[in-house]
Amino acid sequence: MHWQTRSLDSLLARAFLFILLAMSCQISSAQVDSSDEDLLLIIPSIIASSRDTNANNGSLCEGFSVNDKSDQPMQARAKPAPGETYRDEVFASRITRITNSSAINSGVIKTLYSTIQAWNADESLMVLWHRGEGHYLYDGKNYALLSRLDIVPSDIEQLFWSTSNPNILYYPNQAVGRTVQTSNGNYRTNGKELMQYDVRQNQHRVLKDFSGLCSSAKVTAGNDVQMISYDDDVFGFRCGSVGFSYRVSSDTVTNLSGSAESEAPQSLPSGQRFFHRGRILSNNLSVERELDLGKRNEHSSLGRLHNGHDAYFAVAFDPNLRNSCGDGIGSVVMHDATNASCRVLVGPANGYPYTLSGTHISAVAHQRPGWMAVSSIGYGIEGDTLLEQELYLVNTDPSDPSVCRIAHHRATGRRGSIGYFAEPHPVISPSGTRILFSSDWNNSGSVDTYVVELPSYR
Repeated sequence: MHWQTRSLDSLLARAFLFILLAMSCQISSAQVDSSDEDLLLIIPSIIASSRDTNANNGSLCEGFSVNDKSDQPMQARAKPAPGETYRDEVFASRITRITNSSAINSGVIKTLYSTIQAWNADESLMVLWHRGEGHYLYDGKNYALLSRLDIVPSDIEQLFWSTSNPNILYYPNQAVGRTVQTSNGNYRTNGKELMQYDVRQNQHRVLKDFSGLCSSAKVTAGNDVQMISYDDDVFGFRCGSVGFSYRVSSDTVTNLSGSAESEAPQSLPSGQRFFHRGRILSNNLSVERELDLGKRNEHSSLGRLHNGHDAYFAVAFDPNLRNSCGDGIGSVVMHDATNASCRVLVGPANGYPYTLSGTHISAVAHQRPGWMAVSSIGYGIEGDTLLEQELYLVNTDPSDPSVCRIAHHRATGRRGSIGYFAEPHPVISPSGTRILFSSDWNNSGSVDTYVVELPSYR
């Protein structure tokens, strides 16, 4: 098409000129040349694209106090009924309990993990985990329970939505001898495959069989699982102590030099770099740079900065080793994977308390780079001091260093009777406009999943 060679500004200007002329009845079909016919055809998509871009330019902190460091004590509230929506008494956020854990024997329905996206590409579907039963598909808009997924991944959280196809999930399979449906008929699994799964058609596809590489150990995404590359092309795995990456487009397996230990090399969003035990690795899994970390195995999340750079966001209780960003202690510390620079986003250096226990970071909003959701439990469970029992949003843009506290989650985590499965493990949606979290609601004896719908959610 002729319009492809024009600048966007010029294209938009001409498009709106045509609209104005058409609205004033000053243009007829005879006055439109062939190139302008192309232009008229794409006017609706130009307008839609412009609207979407503008919607993504606003702050996710809209409607909340920004950089408020005052104590905001949690207020008493009875556990809401399934489907009930309420306003947080302190932060005024809109929260809905979306699950009914009393309907299952284990009494636990939760997010997979804070580093794993729960929603699909267009947020029309999402996945939650029912303890003792498996992974279930939910409507991503009205939160209705839809169906159980016919999958057996290597672990609870090793399930990855495509960022472009809303019907597709990926997972390393650990089931041996299961028969699944594929486009070529039934397939009997051997427990060593990377699978693609169409949730609408209940249809599997074997992307790669790793049985030759992993003959004596299962294929796993490791103990500290992160999302795959944003183009759905690059995965990081290990089997036993052997770490490796797999690139779908070239059907290429690359082995990690030395022992992977318990962690697989994790693809950064670009698919051009990996994170592994405090180091940034190149495409061929060689070491590019070492990040300045006090410890290499704290809670973390891979994502992107506001400028699109790959980044590692971590909790830090111990000072870093090279003083790259002061002592580097904080509940959220940013490390730029392209140059190893770091910055404390939430910590004593900028007026927040010493790193709270039970802090988890979710930087998986691929449509809103630079934003993340964070949950902290704290050293008490009363929720009466700054960040204790709280959910909050963090922006990485140094020109707008926003932190806004949005809700009390009331999850006691390991201090309660359920333990690990009662941790909040928040998940920010692809658009960044909603946050899921799990909670045992002040040690109630069961765990349900809740959603915060931000004012920016339309």
